[in-house]
Amino acid sequence: MTIKQRDTSSIDDFPLNKALVLECFDAWTYTKGEGYFRAHAVVSWESKENRVLGKVEGSWSPYYKTELRIKNNRLIGSCSCPVGSDCKHCVALALQWLEDKNNQTKKGRTPNAQQLKLVEEESLLEGELEPPREFNDVLKIPLELKRNPIQDISVYLKSLTRSDLENLTNFFMKAFTKNQKIIVFTPEFILITWRSHLTQLDDDFNEFKTKHGVNEVQSPLKILEQIKDESNGAQCVQAWFEGYADLMNQIKTECQLRGIFEADGEELYEYYKSEEYDRAKAEIEENASERYEESYRKWDYDYDDYLEPYEDFDLDTGTLKSYIEDFFKWILDPVQDVCEYILLLHQHNLESHVKFLITEGIQWLKDLMLPTEELGVDPKNISALQDLKSVIDIKLSFLTTFSSETDQLDFLFDLFAQNSSQQNSEVILSQLHRLNPTEKNTKYFIKKILEDFERVPKWEKFVLLKRLIDKHASVSIMSFLKASIDSLSRNPDAGLVLKEVYGILEGQPVDCTIEMESSLLESSLKVPQKNYDGSMSLYRETVDWLVSYYFQKEMSERAFNRLIELVTKRPKAFEFRHYKLLKKLLPSLTDQKVPEFESAISIILQKGDKDVAFRLLITLGKFDNACERIKNLSTSTYSYFNHNTTQWGAITQLIPHISSIADKNKESMIKNLKAQITNWLSHSSRNRPDASIAEAISQIRTIIIAFKTQNGEALWQKWFKTFSNKHWRLRNLRTALATRGIEMKKT
Repeated sequence: MTIKQRDTSSIDDFPLNKALVLECFDAWTYTKGEGYFRAHAVVSWESKENRVLGKVEGSWSPYYKTELRIKNNRLIGSCSCPVGSDCKHCVALALQWLEDKNNQTKKGRTPNAQQLKLVEEESLLEGELEPPREFNDVLKIPLELKRNPIQDISVYLKSLTRSDLENLTNFFMKAFTKNQKIIVFTPEFILITWRSHLTQLDDDFNEFKTKHGVNEVQSPLKILEQIKDESNGAQCVQAWFEGYADLMNQIKTECQLRGIFEADGEELYEYYKSEEYDRAKAEIEENASERYEESYRKWDYDYDDYLEPYEDFDLDTGTLKSYIEDFFKWILDPVQDVCEYILLLHQHNLESHVKFLITEGIQWLKDLMLPTEELGVDPKNISALQDLKSVIDIKLSFLTTFSSETDQLDFLFDLFAQNSSQQNSEVILSQLHRLNPTEKNTKYFIKKILEDFERVPKWEKFVLLKRLIDKHASVSIMSFLKASIDSLSRNPDAGLVLKEVYGILEGQPVDCTIEMESSLLESSLKVPQKNYDGSMSLYRETVDWLVSYYFQKEMSERAFNRLIELVTKRPKAFEFRHYKLLKKLLPSLTDQKVPEFESAISIILQKGDKDVAFRLLITLGKFDNACERIKNLSTSTYSYFNHNTTQWGAITQLIPHISSIADKNKESMIKNLKAQITNWLSHSSRNRPDASIAEAISQIRTIIIAFKTQNGEALWQKWFKTFSNKHWRLRNLRTALATRGIEMKKT
């Protein structure tokens, strides 16, 4: 039996209540979630940084990782189950949290350290937590290496088995500097180091990288940097030549295997068609073994998976392009290493080695044009391949004789302007560090990039400029900010740029923000929706940031003015949290601001978002006015299933204030709830949200009993007797009502 423990030590930090759960989940999900809760499916949970993290038993997995957050007064759930968000597991976790909070309030107890240790041990047994890294993949270093320093590494390596050689290589990559007497200079070392990049280059590589930790490849050149002895370093540089030549040959072999050199592209197409066919086949087989439970399959899903014969299987252009992109991404790091190695050879005057690796090694990559025009894939649109070619040009630019430093900077600028990718940004920065130009020439280069950014704004150019200005030209920060803000409406990555602008302004004097405020607001208003990915407009996001910024700087009046301006220009964008902030700011301002505040509230009640206006009325104590607005609220659903309405959520918010509401409005609320119940009862038993129906019936009882001019108890008994006689056969509904202290039976 599973031991279930929950960390309730910070339970009061999460402002969740039952009304919020009912408001934010659709009725079907709430019903399913309550069933999971009552079946004790919540294995464990903990509060962490205004979140609740939990594990809930599931259908496809022993448990799902579930998270609850509250944002803008809405409960937001995310889950590792197939639904992904606002699912039944989130409801179960929320209800369990509420029950534990209630129990803690009654008992006044929190778990001790021993209980929390049990939670951790249980999580480790179930596979949620990784054991300490030192117990994973322990390297088996040969005993000879541990006992005696190795003087002749070449002889020693030849005596080792392949597995020992690989373990030894991994050891060197992590702890090379611990023994200066050990020097690695064999071709085998080069190939073993990059083998993980060259053995699995297709769509399973992401999983491979995560499992084996090859995201941070410690290349031979990285190890070379740690060799302080110059003669040993020179020996390594020359001896590794054969290894890097073999590395390039392996890359060529991979290209030939995929048919990249075939003139008509048929081999390339067939190679990736086979990869995609195998992947699709494996996916279908996996889905077949992991179906939803029987009730789901009969109710809403039709699994008729079928994979056509291989000869009839077509590989679409987008899939082919993604495979090719991935391939060139995987070989980018080794090729960069080869380019750096060529520069080292050049420094040691090994020009014949340099010439060989360029002409026989990487020149073909620079000249490579994929045979994919007839397949609908333009080689120039393979960004990873273009990055690869740019990296080679940029890295090897030091082998070119330039008449002046500015000519070399112009060359780097032209390469970046042609292909301003994130990869090239990194390479440009490393080259500038190596070139170490004068302060005057550095500013010259920054100016060229800034002018190019103003003409064609792009996120990668912004990032490069920011890093260059931070390091070399802080005096240019205002020009950079102005150009970034003015180009927002033309920038396809306006949302990303704006967030960085906020960060830059936070590091500048307040006067800088005040100076930029007007253009920041005007530019954010002009940004089209397609240029950012977000649920709210960049204008409102900018207002939010400015208000937060001024609030932290204790500039209450400026923060107040920005919110009032939001009401005037975008009343629909005004949220309830803005109202609470206005209330918080008002006492610190002069009485002259009170009329502006009252005018803003009036505008929101007339032109603002209906839900915000409804909540404002409740906050202002105008409950009857709020009731009258229920009919104007949307009846659209929050989820895929049409089982929930915002009207029911509004009634849920009014229930705590029912004693202050007029009877005529109570009758209207009851009518709305009865109509909702009738709608829910019309669904099939498999699809009927019984827990939500029971909750609505409980609300009806609360409202009827609160009647002032009528005998509420008698009215309740009369209505519920009729309802019970009609629906008493619904066993699940009877059970759901019983948990709320309501007995349904035939009389």
